[in-house]
Amino acid sequence: MATPFLLDTVVRGAKVAVLIGSLIVIASGYNYQRIQMGVSTHAGMSGLTLVLGLWIIASSFFSSVAQIAFWNSVVSGAIVTVLSLYQTTTAIRHTDNPGYMG
Repeated sequence: MATPFLLDTVVRGAKVAVLIGSLIVIASGYNYQRIQMGVSTHAGMSGLTLVLGLWIIASSFFSSVAQIAFWNSVVSGAIVTVLSLYQTTTAIRHTDNPGYMG
């Protein structure tokens, strides 16, 4: 979330990047809390982080930022997307198993 400020690429999309990062942290924290309580993860929250990860990747192609910020967004978005895809498929697969924690 602090990348636009650390790389000195504070542009028009910096507020959006911070907002998207905050939403990812909130949705992931919600699922983490569910795991800690012994409840299966919420497929909707995992799906939300998947969409937000794809948004990070797509938005990097439409914004005019420095090369390092572009690749940082692409790689960060890919990591979020892959992890969210795994979490979403796992949550959907184990929706009927109330004892599943992951």
